[in-house]
Amino acid sequence: MADFEARVERSLRKNFPIYEYMDFKVESASGGVYRAAVPLNEENSNHFDTVHAALQWASLEALGGLVWIAVKPEDRSLLPVVKRFEIDFKRPATTDITAETKFSESEAAAMRAALAADGRCDFELESTIRNTAGEVVAEGKGFYSVRKASAITGAWRSAPTTRDPAS
Repeated sequence: MADFEARVERSLRKNFPIYEYMDFKVESASGGVYRAAVPLNEENSNHFDTVHAALQWASLEALGGLVWIAVKPEDRSLLPVVKRFEIDFKRPATTDITAETKFSESEAAAMRAALAADGRCDFELESTIRNTAGEVVAEGKGFYSVRKASAITGAWRSAPTTRDPAS
């Protein structure tokens, strides 16, 4: 794993504990290829010993964040959010899985131009999950929106939660 991918993985795991829990590993977040792996283990399996569907969904959805981090890593005033995600499960995930999407430099340039012109943009990603034999386990299509962070962050960050021992 390259240094950039290692930093992205550490950041995801720190800021979003679910990625630590599911042992989400960033394999590629550059060069137009965005790929992450999730192991099949006791924590990630369902009632019939395959990778739980929610974690398959999460591995595909997270690819939009990887694209954003690679395209505009220096801009903290904007955030990507998923607007909609379609997923087709093709076969049970009976092994470790790898989620992958592609986002070309021309697509990245169009995103940067839209952000420069309007301060916002939408983008779509088609992605695939494969098992260790290379067979397609699931296919997804994500619809993402990049907006000013101040317009989309909620009050929940300052409100006490069940995770807050002081509440």
